[in-house]
Amino acid sequence: MAQALGVSQPTVSRAIKKLEKEGYFREYTVIPNFRKLGYRLFVLTFFKWKKGLSQKEMKEARQWALKKTPSAFPNAIVIERGTGVNFDSLMGSFHRDYTSYTRLIPK
Repeated sequence: MAQALGVSQPTVSRAIKKLEKEGYFREYTVIPNFRKLGYRLFVLTFFKWKKGLSQKEMKEARQWALKKTPSAFPNAIVIERGTGVNFDSLMGSFHRDYTSYTRLIPK
């Protein structure tokens, strides 16, 4: 950041500390580079459940999805409920390639 701004590293550190102290930053987060982790494909799948799912059934669905997707990154699957576009659920999944994605599709 210092190089990009053309200032010294201590100047950047002081500015960051000041912004933190004044409450401009609430938290920091890590955004993984999924390509470096080996993922080339992100898929959004919209679907309808035949019936509403209980919390227990939702947990079981997430566990099923994780087992169906062999992955070095265990949190690659997200299943969420909601409404819109005539569907009531959404699943987002990272895959190494199209072949790994097809393993998720029920036969």
